[in-house]
Amino acid sequence: FVFFWLQLRRIGPTHIISFTVSCNLKVLSYPFLSKIHKSVITITGMGYLAGAKSLLGVSYKKIFGILIRRCTHICTQNKFDRERIEALVGPKQILQETMGSGVDLSVFKTINRGFDAEKLKFGFVGRLLKSKGIPLILESVNILRTRGNTNFDFHVYGIEMTGHPDAVSTASLIEADRRGYIVFHGETIDPKTAIENLDVLVLVTTYAEGVPKSLLEAGALGRLAVVSNNPGCVEVIRD
Repeated sequence: FVFFWLQLRRIGPTHIISFTVSCNLKVLSYPFLSKIHKSVITITGMGYLAGAKSLLGVSYKKIFGILIRRCTHICTQNKFDRERIEALVGPKQILQETMGSGVDLSVFKTINRGFDAEKLKFGFVGRLLKSKGIPLILESVNILRTRGNTNFDFHVYGIEMTGHPDAVSTASLIEADRRGYIVFHGETIDPKTAIENLDVLVLVTTYAEGVPKSLLEAGALGRLAVVSNNPGCVEVIRD
């Protein structure tokens, strides 16, 4: 935080546009924010702590509710977040609901490829967090494998979140790979190719998202998606 603040102090911006929870918190807690002419933040979901009932979760929501009143404009990506922010800041705050994120359609082009029913390829692409549904995925695949279902593969591409309180142990994923339950690829710098290689993208997050970019990318590529019934995910699904 301090390094970020020092950089802002050095640059001396008159306008700040912030995106994602981490950046939003750094901007909103900037001691000299009141001297900046305009600060615009985009709520891309409020993170797993927003739904936590622990002391840390409650404290996070309280602090965020106080800090968010300092900005001059707020954009949310879905109705759920807009209503949640309205409850925190009241009707006077400038608040706008956008149509979510976007993808470069010149890069993410629809794939004209059918599905091999004899060996469907399911997969997850994202941060390796429990709240992203990784434990549920492992449990589900384990049940299917023990029942003798072998007509599918499940690929996991993910960024190891070392030190994160919600992190999934990569050791458990490596072990699941060793036992033949999943195919663990580790981190990828090319999510487009990862999603292209799938038939179905799976995102069973346990908390409210903004609008997950992986779902938009999968849709642009013509891949199917299975998601949990949570805000941000359901906005992307038509049927």
